[in-house]
Amino acid sequence: MTVIQPIFYGGSGLGDMRLKSLKPQYNSITLFKNHYIDFTVTPELDLSKAQLYEVSCDDPRVIIEHRGSNNWYIQMPNEKIPETVTTHLHFRATDGSGISVDVPLTLQAGLDYNEAREWFNSHTSPKQLTPSFEPVSNWQPFKEYSSGAEIIARAIRDNKRYMINVGDYFEETVNGTTYRWTIAEFNHYRQNEALMIPDRLMPSSVLFSRSDNTYTGSTLESVFNSFYDAMPYSLKPYVQNMYLPWTDFRGEQRTVTEHVFPPSEIEAFGTTRYSKESSSSYRQWACFTDNSRRARAGRSYWLRSTYNNESSFVPIVDGNGLPDWFNGTKNAYGMLPCFCIG
Repeated sequence: MTVIQPIFYGGSGLGDMRLKSLKPQYNSITLFKNHYIDFTVTPELDLSKAQLYEVSCDDPRVIIEHRGSNNWYIQMPNEKIPETVTTHLHFRATDGSGISVDVPLTLQAGLDYNEAREWFNSHTSPKQLTPSFEPVSNWQPFKEYSSGAEIIARAIRDNKRYMINVGDYFEETVNGTTYRWTIAEFNHYRQNEALMIPDRLMPSSVLFSRSDNTYTGSTLESVFNSFYDAMPYSLKPYVQNMYLPWTDFRGEQRTVTEHVFPPSEIEAFGTTRYSKESSSSYRQWACFTDNSRRARAGRSYWLRSTYNNESSFVPIVDGNGLPDWFNGTKNAYGMLPCFCIG
């Protein structure tokens, strides 16, 4: 009888490699005179404890533990690192075959996901949203974003609303005027949006319209459309085209689509005095709870509403934040450029 010793390539005795079973090519064999066959026996190996390769990391802070078979536990150290770094995991064969693979490993600076959520939940005071915002030393959670508008948009689209809060704001310059837009509320129009309200009116004043108090096609709408067109690239791509309610002087309601728009009478005051708007379709903006919050530097500004049973008059917010109305075809007033980000 000839005994064939098992040969394992590079079998240097590392680990524990055991023969689990042998599977013959045929379960039985019959041979005639001078007849032969090629016969294969397939060994099945138990490699559960075998060490066929070794693992290492360039960064000594990384914890690596073998969890059986080919499973590995890889942990970042429980410490704040000053900046994000990229290191590598190295998997090297121990059998002399030269087989290897390297896996890039990024160690992210700052807080982990749970710490970040906890921090944002506990810091709800208004903050300016900029890429350089640094709540904790050496941690800039928004540095990959280009602007405050993108920060808000990504927080909404990526389901990370915990990163932003009502009262957070950003500043942008449009047509030479710098505005501070503040998050007034979320999802007011049920379109997954953040409602943004500016701290000031546009510099000029305009007639509401040259013909009547219909908002679509009005001078006011045209000026707001031009305002949208003039927005910088850091803002414009994130401004939503919104579906908004509008009610004519007869009380008939329709929908208008706008990027930039003023509030309606109910949105500004919570009730109607001059228009035929219905509380079933309109709700007051959360930021306009009193006169001082509606007022803008003593200047009056147009609403997008119409006067009840009159085709020329238009409700306004006066310089003290109170309701009033004027003939929209004969009087020029200010413009509050509001919009939504989503």
